[in-house]
Amino acid sequence: MIREGVNVYTDAFNKATKQRLTEPAIQYELEEGKTQGTVKWFSDKKGFGFICAEPYEGDIFVHHKDIVGKGFRKLLVGQQVSFVAIEGDRGIQASEVTVLS
Repeated sequence: MIREGVNVYTDAFNKATKQRLTEPAIQYELEEGKTQGTVKWFSDKKGFGFICAEPYEGDIFVHHKDIVGKGFRKLLVGQQVSFVAIEGDRGIQASEVTVLS
């Protein structure tokens, strides 16, 4: 049964994303001054996204140029990352972002 006005694919994606973000994260040993977070959203086309991490309220902006690595750098929803939180023009931003494995 399909509900009128509901996109089944969008609902399934949102549910899966919410599940991945609410699962307990593995705690990694981090370099001094770094924070661990989870990728909430990232757009390859736009080259930016957002990370959520305690103790910060709200989303933390991340730009592709701040991801450590060579070539095209991107993040995937649900990935665990470490980063340095810096104060940007529009609030907290992530710098020196590294994917944790």
